[in-house]
Amino acid sequence: MRRIDLHSFTASDLAQVDIDTWLELHYQLQKRHKARIEQYWFRPDPKDYLANLESRLL
Repeated sequence: MRRIDLHSFTASDLAQVDIDTWLELHYQLQKRHKARIEQYWFRPDPKDYLANLESRLL
């Protein structure tokens, strides 16, 4: 199990966040999360997953 370092943020720390940088980070994290979810759905039944994907593309 990975160790997660906890960090406390003050109100002034949060007020100094650049919105564009935060949005880019958020977008990257969403992409990684979506990829993990898709891997999860692929593993139990790859044939069914790929058939469903193919039917949606055609």
